[in-house]
Amino acid sequence: MEKGDIVVLGINYNSQANNGDPEKSTACSINSISNFISDLIYLVPLKDISSGMSFIITDNGFEREYSNYWGTTEGVIKFELKNGYSFNKGEVIELKIPGNSNSLSFLSDANPKWNTTILQGGAPLNLTKQDQLIIFSGNTTWSAVSTPLHKGTLTGNYLYAFNTVHNWVKLPAPNNTETQNSVLPGYNNTSIDINNIAQNDLRRHHFTPNEVTNPKEFSFSYYNGIRTATSKNQWLIRLMNPNNWKRVNNCLEFQGGMDKNKINIIEQLEKESCVGIPFSLEIELDNLVPGQSIQTKYKWFRTTSLTNTGVNIGNMRNLPNYTENSVGTYYYYCEITYQLKWNNCETNQSNCTSATSTNVVKSGYIKAIIKPLPKISPIEMN
Repeated sequence: MEKGDIVVLGINYNSQANNGDPEKSTACSINSISNFISDLIYLVPLKDISSGMSFIITDNGFEREYSNYWGTTEGVIKFELKNGYSFNKGEVIELKIPGNSNSLSFLSDANPKWNTTILQGGAPLNLTKQDQLIIFSGNTTWSAVSTPLHKGTLTGNYLYAFNTVHNWVKLPAPNNTETQNSVLPGYNNTSIDINNIAQNDLRRHHFTPNEVTNPKEFSFSYYNGIRTATSKNQWLIRLMNPNNWKRVNNCLEFQGGMDKNKINIIEQLEKESCVGIPFSLEIELDNLVPGQSIQTKYKWFRTTSLTNTGVNIGNMRNLPNYTENSVGTYYYYCEITYQLKWNNCETNQSNCTSATSTNVVKSGYIKAIIKPLPKISPIEMN
């Protein structure tokens, strides 16, 4: 899997709780059994996935204590889709994380479609109010030493990052026991080459909420934006736009509000016109409220086949009066630039600086069949 192939659709960090949980009032139910479901993680693949496909998730923080190393006291879990199962692009994946997620039997029972592997023994995955979730390709390797703590390495392709707060925090004080700090992988990469993004660079592929207060966490949150059919990359932009997300106060509000239905992904639209007759080429905004789109630039291309080598025909979001002068079949696509924002912070959310990244992705195609102008018979006069 590649960056942007699978993303987060919703996070419910407190589905069930036991009586000793200080946050039990926000849970949907109190459950004293040892394999109660603590977290619900909703992912959506933006491409078809079949049996044998795998990914890894962790709530460990990157640079929690040491530069370029991961924390090692939280969960690292691999999910591999079992034989006989598949997900079409746009279908929602529900991962159930038991309170005791370092029990393989509990984890497997909760997720019967998946073969699960615990890569960091004795360390549970347990999302908290201010936490992050990182997704990696299944062929990523994890290694860690017992001492010192927090010198873990994940080598492979990083797919997506999700944070419940606006600040990505690195390198807390050496004796700090905080489990919720993480820097955004790739934060210190200065490369602007969008055609050669490093494996561990997630600056252009993450969800970071807007900076808000009271409360500041998006620990019960879900996508609540436009759901009209569009291309994979346009869905990716929608899902990363924090203005499209809703934060609620507890599990019951989350379960009652989140739409778990499939999203419709299409890569080609079709239209017909005639030679010399204007027609429109349009890119839908990722958020229709003025000022809340993260799309910043547009560049349209025209080609006569399904390739990425078209000729530039315009640099606006909409080309309302485009015409062709010859009969034929033409394909149009738009390169869309989007921008993500977050805070890079030092040591326990102090010394924060704002950061941005931009990326360019290709829209789906518009196929236009251009026909001759209809012939008009002359009017006969008697």
